[in-house]
Amino acid sequence: DDYRGQHLDSRNSTPRLQLYNAGKLKLEAIDKIIPGREKQIKFIEKYQPKVMTITAGGNDILFEDVIRACVQPALSGGEWAVTCSYASDDTKKELLALSIAGMREKLHSLYREILQAGRSDAKLYVLGYPELVDDTRAKNNYIIENIATCGANVRLNYQERLMINKATQYLNAVIKSAAREAGAIYIDTASAFGTRKLCGADWPKAVNGIEGGGSSESYHPNEYGHSLLGVRVWEATGGETLLDYECRNGEY
Repeated sequence: DDYRGQHLDSRNSTPRLQLYNAGKLKLEAIDKIIPGREKQIKFIEKYQPKVMTITAGGNDILFEDVIRACVQPALSGGEWAVTCSYASDDTKKELLALSIAGMREKLHSLYREILQAGRSDAKLYVLGYPELVDDTRAKNNYIIENIATCGANVRLNYQERLMINKATQYLNAVIKSAAREAGAIYIDTASAFGTRKLCGADWPKAVNGIEGGGSSESYHPNEYGHSLLGVRVWEATGGETLLDYECRNGEY
């Protein structure tokens, strides 16, 4: 009853429903399936879906703060050093790794809570995270590399891109382990974007670089990227629907 909606973003801790009649809006949300006003578990309890999908963990390890440190000027909350501290400082790397490792029990509990709230035969598909950037080492210097290969709105050098991908790979390993133990079906999406990642060889890109106006879509998949994620899920189930698919390769 004390839930006041999701926070606006990581920098603004004001819940969305703080100044409103939360009770009325939450009831309306359940009836009309409006996101952000009520805990998502409430929708599962009411509607008892046969299939659920989830991607979770990136916000909890403060992915946004890592990206901001690497791409924004210091006056805007970033570092904008030649190489940001998350990619150059061993202590920062270790703290990030410990943060990722600490997600395992939280994710396991989350998956179990979802499965227990729904039907006894419900299927929960846990999607891993796609790699957003290509970490191939370029022969050119940092400035030429970014403008010619990555685009002026990327601002990530080789070391930073490598750090992001290694962190993604480790987070995916933690997600997979938690999903397997909880009885969910894990789907690997790491390579879903192929050469369409930021700094990859081909266009169009599947991922946004820095979007204007402080957009929350920066460094997130764009519409094309989401279509590629859909294709990867389709491939993982052998072309069967998520409703019909039975896990046959031990990937629980």
